[in-house]
Formats: sequence, C-alpha cells, structure tokens
Amino acid sequence: MQSTSLRVASPVRWPKELAGRAVAVLLRPFQAIMALPSLLFLAALAAMLFRHPDVSFYEVDRLAFGLLVFAVVGKAVVLRQRILRIERATLPMLGLTVLAVASVAGQPFDNQTWSLVAAKFIVPFTLFHLAGMVFTEERFFRQFEIFALLVLAYLSFTAVAFLAGAKQLIFPHFILDAGLGYHADRARGPLLQAVANGVSLNLLGLLAWHSFRRGTVRGVKAALLLGSMPVAILATMTRAVWLSFAATMLVLIVRFRNGTL
Repeated sequence: MQSTSLRVASPVRWPKELAGRAVAVLLRPFQAIMALPSLLFLAALAAMLFRHPDVSFYEVDRLAFGLLVFAVVGKAVVLRQRILRIERATLPMLGLTVLAVASVAGQPFDNQTWSLVAAKFIVPFTLFHLAGMVFTEERFFRQFEIFALLVLAYLSFTAVAFLAGAKQLIFPHFILDAGLGYHADRARGPLLQAVANGVSLNLLGLLAWHSFRRGTVRGVKAALLLGSMPVAILATMTRAVWLSFAATMLVLIVRFRNGTL
C-alpha cells in the first residue's frame, strides 16, 4: 500500500520539481547581473561612450541602460533597500527634467527630440541616483575611479594627438570623420563634439584631482594625467570649455587654499 502511494505521488511532484529547476535556470542570468551592479554600471557607461555611430545594433546603449536599471532596482527590491535617496542635487535635476519633458510634451512626437531630452536630462538623472545605490563600498568606488581615470587618459591622449597632428594615433578613426558630429576641426572624443569632450575632460579632471588627494594616484602617473589636462583643454579650441576649466581651477585654489595647484 505504501509503495502504491509513492508511485502515485511521485508523478505529481516531478512536474513541480522540473518547473522549479527551469525557473531557477532562467533566473540565473538575472541573478548574475544583480550580483555585479558596479561592473554592469561601468559597462553601460562604456557602451554609451564608445558605441560606433555606424554600428547596426544602434540600440546597444539603450539595452545596457535598461539592464542596469533592472539590475539595480531588482537588487534593491530583493534586499529591501531604499530605491530613491534624496540628495542635494536631486531637486534641481528633477526640476530641469520636468521642465524639459513639459516643453516637448505638447509637441507632435519626434523621435530625435525625445532622444535628446532623454540623453540630456532623464538618463543623467537616473544614472546619478543609481550610482548612489551601486557604489556604496570602497571596492566598488575604486572600480569606478579606475574606469574614470582610464577614460580621462584616453580623452586627453586623443586631444593631445589631434593638437600635435598625429591623427594616425587617434582611435577609433570615426572621430576624424568630418561628416559625423560637429567641430571636426577641433579635438573631440567619441562624443563627436568639442564642447562635450571639454566638459567630460573637466569633470573627469575633478575626479582625478580627488583621487590624487585621496592618495590613490601618485607619482609619474598623477603628473602625466593632471599635466596633460590643460593641453587637452586647449586642444578643444572652444572658449566655453576654456572658461569653465579656468573657473574650475579658480574654485579649487580658493576652496583648498592650495597655491601650488
């Protein structure tokens, strides 16, 4: 009688066990990306920065951004963490985002307009708050720091090579294509605009200065990295970039009272 009951019950359990195993297998990729949010964050930034304009899969940066949002928010929900933290920059950024969306909401739908609003306001607002949820430990912040310094070194090298006329050293070569982007006669990075390149150099330079003050970047590497920045800024040939860099240096000198800066 006992063996009969076992034979009857086992077929009922097998589908449930198989279904449970199938669900576990399907969830493993999502568990993997939730376990490494910092690396996924850096991969998304790299996809946004280095995507070739002629790549057939032009939505790779959007896919990376969507996976990042899913992974970080999913991990916060599983661990019951706070999803949105109000920082000092939250309300100004939110106000600009709302104004930008309201300015185009009443217009006929235009893919280019909405893509520009997303790139200038929605994506930075989201990435800013996702970063506060991802880089919560020193080792995660160190990964971001290394990534930022490598990007700064790459952008500085590209700008200096353009200024020196060594265009064969510039990679990827689509940066030199005069038919793509603006200001082909000025030093520019993969963002294809001299102003965007200069803003990136300025912000990444602040991170490099912060790393220098933290003691994580020292010696020859720090001298080369920080010393090449003024030359890279000059190579953009853009007055707005020059003025913003000069204002940044002035604020740093006054803020830290460092005359040698």
